[in-house]
Amino acid sequence: MRADDDPLTYAYLKALGRHIGVELSVNTSFNVAGPIAQTPQQAIDTLRRSKGLDVVIMVAGDGTVHAAWHGGERDSGRFTGWYADWKSKRGQDRMLK
Repeated sequence: MRADDDPLTYAYLKALGRHIGVELSVNTSFNVAGPIAQTPQQAIDTLRRSKGLDVVIMVAGDGTVHAAWHGGERDSGRFTGWYADWKSKRGQDRMLK
């Protein structure tokens, strides 16, 4: 999220990050100009309609994690950059064992 997209939410996430160490908030009524998302397809449709949302991460009942994010011009690089960094660090951790 960028400050220009939604200054209030941006400030909230920054404050949350300072308080708990991560700029993450879960929206329990996940929707943007439509019904509350109740299926993975509805969550992806909500991502497509959003202007400031970068990624939707879905965790299945068996613990499998799926992610969907904007690509091309709408990809801010925040999620893909974080993911690349995480994969790199995860690989380094495995090498140390």
